[in-house]
Amino acid sequence: MKKAFSLFEMLLVLGLVSVCFVLFAKVTMNLSHFYGRQMSFELANTNASLMTAEKILQNCLEFTPLNQGFECLLKDTQNLILQRQNALFIGSAGVVLKDENSTFYAPKSHFRYTLQNGLKAFNAGVLTNQNDLQGAKNNEFLHIYDKKERKIHKIKPLNKDKFTFTNDEFTGFYELVEAKVSLILQDDALVYHYTPYITGISRKGILLENVKKFSISENAGEFALKLCLNAQNSCLEKWIVR
Repeated sequence: MKKAFSLFEMLLVLGLVSVCFVLFAKVTMNLSHFYGRQMSFELANTNASLMTAEKILQNCLEFTPLNQGFECLLKDTQNLILQRQNALFIGSAGVVLKDENSTFYAPKSHFRYTLQNGLKAFNAGVLTNQNDLQGAKNNEFLHIYDKKERKIHKIKPLNKDKFTFTNDEFTGFYELVEAKVSLILQDDALVYHYTPYITGISRKGILLENVKKFSISENAGEFALKLCLNAQNSCLEKWIVR
């Protein structure tokens, strides 16, 4: 009966162990590299989602917190600056006035006008831009936000500056309104809802998947966002000042 390994057997065992170790180490390194890349990709997507939420909040006229999300009244930033005949100009004065004939107007707001290109005339202005952006062909109305009373009004532009109200009237400062937007955590996904006021047709999509937690808090115009993934319980936080 042998009581110990021979030198040859010892060397053979050590050789086999070394080969197994090399093979196992290579597989482990490949897995580590794969999961490292996967984690970096997920964190990059998480950061991009937080940047999207930041952009929405910075253009928010009204903010409403929801359970694991928020709702926002989004102002129209596309029409702040317009282009006319290769020259840029401010597209909205931001104030509603009433003249001696009780006609409402917003100076230099460029709601609606016509441009001539040779023999061809075409529509231009804020109304045309919003219709083009939202795919609305026959829409004749815009929506503005009364900054004092915090209320949305529907108007019908008549020309560059003049318009009529379709509901309650007001004078004072306003903002152009684009849409109602919400970001909500549903079924482990960060879901957005986008509803333009021009069409009223809501669009829904997934901004980020495999989300464990989405929280937002507000204090004096400062927002704290926190987004956590299911994978390894990793979280990112962001502070936003409006």
